[in-house]
Amino acid sequence: MTKARTGAALLSLSLDRDSANTLQAQLLVQLRRLILDRMIAPGSKLPSSRTLAEELSVSRVTVSAVIDQLISEGYLEGRARSGVYVEAELPDQLPEAQSGTAASVDQGVVDIIPEKAPAVAPAPLQPFDTSAPELTLFPYRQWARHHDQTWRRPDAALLSRVDPFGWPSLREAIADHLREWRGLPCTVDQIFITSGVVEAIGLIAAATLSEGDEVLTEEPGYAVLNRAVHHNRLVSVPSPVDQQGFDIKTALQTTPRAKAAIVTPSRHYPLGVTMPLSRLA
Repeated sequence: MTKARTGAALLSLSLDRDSANTLQAQLLVQLRRLILDRMIAPGSKLPSSRTLAEELSVSRVTVSAVIDQLISEGYLEGRARSGVYVEAELPDQLPEAQSGTAASVDQGVVDIIPEKAPAVAPAPLQPFDTSAPELTLFPYRQWARHHDQTWRRPDAALLSRVDPFGWPSLREAIADHLREWRGLPCTVDQIFITSGVVEAIGLIAAATLSEGDEVLTEEPGYAVLNRAVHHNRLVSVPSPVDQQGFDIKTALQTTPRAKAAIVTPSRHYPLGVTMPLSRLA
């Protein structure tokens, strides 16, 4: 019964491709409304993102982004190897119509007549998570257009043997950026691409450091980075960050045995400050 009810509710979803709002924004609002109005029962399972995308004739990326957003807002719950379900206890309910009073005078008798105020939907909850991206702002249409243009006339290197250091054109662009914007005398041979900070720390630790070496890290800083340092059996030494970022010289005075320092010279996380070039000298 619940499955049939969910299916019937989802049939009411209607996306207008001529609307000023993106398909993702429309789907987000409509699906959230179905949940709040309990047209989709709490605890019920949603169809897969692939199934929803096919039924709505939209990209699976669009559907996945909406589902991720609703999970982050607390409306949906993802269960490993099971699927996505509506939360059994919704965090954000529509308020009941509030009762006011209106006076009516008839032959000297005052009657109090209840008056219903219009229900106003509350603003959706936002996750208090500094690392959560705003998925509704991602330029999906532009991304799809550039992706299509690239694969119509792709660089042969994209389909050839994988370079273990990363795609050469990307490494060259990064080296150029570092030279022009950060003043670093960097060459393509000094750049290699990793899957993320965890792999990068692992490779650096294996190539240049030994177990138990002290490594200077930023405080406050990126928690994932600190976990990667500990995972590779290095000793993280937190060093304060000021209005100009990480002060390496001051940190080395307090920790002279440190063998390395991990810094974010531009757009420090989570403070957002930029380290001046004088501190990189």
